[in-house]
Amino acid sequence: MKTSILLICSVLMMTLYPIKYTAFPLVPKTSVIISFQDKIDTEIIEINGGTIQFYYESISAVSAIMPESNIPTLSAHPSILKIELDRSFKVDGQVSDWGLLKIKPSLAKNQSIYTGKGVKIAVLDTGIDKEHTDLKIKSGVSFITSEPDFDDYNGHGTHVAGIIAALNNNMGVLGVSPDAELYAIKVLDQSGSGNESSVIAGIQWAIDNDIDIVNLSLASPQGSSALKSIVDKAYNSGMLLVGASGNSANQVIDRYNVQYPAKFESVIAVGATDNNDQLANFTMYGNSLELVAPGVDISSTYKDNTFAYSSGTSMATPFVAGVLALYKQAFPTKTNKELRIMLQERALDLGDSGRDPYFGFGMVQEPKLPNFSDIQGNEWYAADIQYLKDNKMINGYPDGTFKPNEIITRAEALTMIGNAINLDGTSRLTNFSDVPINYYAAGYIQSAFELRIASGFPDGTFKPKSPITRGDAAQFFVRSFNYPLVQEQYFKDVMPNYYGFSGINGLRKANITAGYPDGTFRPFDNITRAELAVLLTRSVK
Repeated sequence: MKTSILLICSVLMMTLYPIKYTAFPLVPKTSVIISFQDKIDTEIIEINGGTIQFYYESISAVSAIMPESNIPTLSAHPSILKIELDRSFKVDGQVSDWGLLKIKPSLAKNQSIYTGKGVKIAVLDTGIDKEHTDLKIKSGVSFITSEPDFDDYNGHGTHVAGIIAALNNNMGVLGVSPDAELYAIKVLDQSGSGNESSVIAGIQWAIDNDIDIVNLSLASPQGSSALKSIVDKAYNSGMLLVGASGNSANQVIDRYNVQYPAKFESVIAVGATDNNDQLANFTMYGNSLELVAPGVDISSTYKDNTFAYSSGTSMATPFVAGVLALYKQAFPTKTNKELRIMLQERALDLGDSGRDPYFGFGMVQEPKLPNFSDIQGNEWYAADIQYLKDNKMINGYPDGTFKPNEIITRAEALTMIGNAINLDGTSRLTNFSDVPINYYAAGYIQSAFELRIASGFPDGTFKPKSPITRGDAAQFFVRSFNYPLVQEQYFKDVMPNYYGFSGINGLRKANITAGYPDGTFRPFDNITRAELAVLLTRSVK
């Protein structure tokens, strides 16, 4: 009864005191990214009717919803550097794992020793299925306001995550780096779409949380300066970013095909191949393409704790992100830029020799297992010794060791250098009384003598079995690789009256050696096999 009365009274009040609603004219608004000359100034945005969405402190920018009519006025403000449209991004694959063995062949021989342990990888995508039994998510965040949880309602992000880090648990699928730490950063909604502002915010989150590798399986035909600023900022902070080159059935054979953010120099652009190592018919390519990876009919995890097949450059990209985690585990002292170069150098070349617009440097490959039993693979010198072995410049000992920490002899040093610069190593008579014709290094010693790379002692000997000092080894390198002589002093223990003064300083100026942290070079110390190998690798590269 009481309810009815109230309802009647309400109707009567509406009758007696009618309320008039006026439709206000709609003000067209748009999402933009605003970059400032110096510091972010929120007041001028608010004065011009804008609402800030995200702050990007590291690049002095914000994303905001602005009345379109006020954008020209705001653009003219002296504190504004640039205002750009907040462009749309979308997922770059279509649901339709042979691929893992293509890039990680050691699995077939049960020799795989790298799993990405301790490496932090963020997937900027539609989120990751929080309940999937084949995935372990370390943490996550969402930059989609309508979906505040990082759970995946689309499936794309979960598929990408599985390629990277599906668990080695005897079920489902196996990821490239199953022990990596997986972070879900939702920047695309359940339809697979999202704005650039969310992507920028996601990368900023990755920077703030010390992420090692960011996977960007998303693409847009255009990229703003704000997006470039944030990926450059991430890369310069030590992060590795991997992006999908994009999918399209129609493209022009030129340098403009690869899409953003993959097209930026600070991002590794990845194209897709099929199981015959042919370029997938949908993959975008061009001069910006850096690597390729499997991307056709790839099996991986999917939303709702399921599994699915999918194709696209979105699928190729996480293969590269996963392999990078293996490299970071294998070579923990290498910088992101050094790891990127290693990835390029060790790719399986599929197209024209060297880098080409269709395959880049080639198919990404896992780190090679150490060639020597006394090298684990994560030592500071391991990658350089591996490089020399791969390029047949060193052989090691018959027992399968390299003995990296042993002192190297004069003969051994010239043999290694001689192999690298193609000296004639044919055994023959030498100018030295203590180097017989049948001595293993006779040819290299004589060639080095004839080319004035090395000389003997006043008594007519060469002393091939004597240790070589760091200073003497430096002279071998200067003469072998024609480094300029530099009179500027770099090391406090290398004086101008030392015979190797200008040569050692030449190596320093050429960035072949930096000496020791205390500012010394220690020219009279004996050099180890590992130390000489590192100098040799830097010289031949």
